[in-house]
Amino acid sequence: MTTAGHVVTGLANYTNPLPYTVYMANKSFIEENPEIIQSFVRAVQRGQEWVANHSPTEIAEVIAPFFPHSNLDDLTFIVNRYQSQDTWPQDLAVNQDGFYLLQTIMEHGGELQQWVDFSSLIDNSFTSN
Repeated sequence: MTTAGHVVTGLANYTNPLPYTVYMANKSFIEENPEIIQSFVRAVQRGQEWVANHSPTEIAEVIAPFFPHSNLDDLTFIVNRYQSQDTWPQDLAVNQDGFYLLQTIMEHGGELQQWVDFSSLIDNSFTSN
C-alpha cells in the first residue's frame, strides 16, 4: 500500500517567528563553559548564514547524503519552499512572541500542561556576540 501526502500550506506562512529548533544546556554548564556555548552558537550562526547565501540546488547537494531515499530534485524543491517561507531564521535569538506561540501550539496539541515564563528558560545572551 502506498500512502502519499500533499502539502496544502507551509506552517511557516502563519507562525513566523516560531522557535522550532532550540538547543539546551544546564545553567551550571553554561556558567562553567561560556566559551563552548559561544563557539557552538557561532557555528550554528555560520550555518544559517551559509544557507541564507546559497541556492536551493547548492543546499540540496550538500544535504543529499543525509537523505539517501530522496532524489536531488525533490530536495531542491523542499529547500526552495523553506527559503521562500523564510523558515530558517537569520537571527538565532528566540523571540518572546514566538516562544509563547510555540507554547500555545503545544498546549492545544495536549503536549503542554503548564506554561513556562520566557525569562526563566531562554538565554539569548550568546546570540548577540
